[in-house]
Formats: sequence, C-alpha cells, structure tokens
Amino acid sequence: MSDIDHTAEDLFFKLRNRFPKISMGDENGQTTTNPLESRFFMLEYEHDGEKFGKVTCSLVDNSALKVYFSQDITEGMPDEAQEDWFQFLREMRKFAKINMLTFDVRDITKDAL
Repeated sequence: MSDIDHTAEDLFFKLRNRFPKISMGDENGQTTTNPLESRFFMLEYEHDGEKFGKVTCSLVDNSALKVYFSQDITEGMPDEAQEDWFQFLREMRKFAKINMLTFDVRDITKDAL
C-alpha cells in the first residue's frame, strides 16, 4: 500500500465521520467504493441538516490536498454555519500538513469552468 493510498483511506474516514453521503472516484474519474483507490471525494456540505453546496476534495496530485467548492457556498449561511465551514477548512489544512501535503482551496463557479 502506497502512502497516497493510506492518506486517501484516512481522508475518507475523516470525511465519513462528518458527512454521511460521500461519492468517491479514482484517479481516472471512475466511481469507486474502495477508499484506498479513491482520489476524489465528493460531498454535500451541510450544517444542522441544511445543505449549502457541493464540495470536492482531491488527492489526484499526490503532493496536494485540493478542496473545490462553489464561490457562493457561504451566501445565506448563518454565522454559526459559517464558523463551522471555516473550521472544516482548517481541519482539512491540518490534515494536509500532517500528511505532508500542500493545501489548496479553490472557489469555482460554472463560469470559471
């Protein structure tokens, strides 16, 4: 098992503890159910049962954890939910550092794609 496989599995369980529904994809973009093969983790960000947008965490670049989300994810979020969102991003950054990965956060919109 390579280091990135172990990191992918750890990331899966970290996300799974917080978000019940996670879709995973391998490095070729094919759907997978094996956390060891996963390089993309797609989830619906929610706080207290309210959904705010889709988030994708990527380990495709073996040296970086990239988090992609819609630019307007915080629009309409109550203050408590915003604090939770930024805490989630801090946790992802800490996870990246512990696993000796760089951390990249990207706001994306359909226009930017």
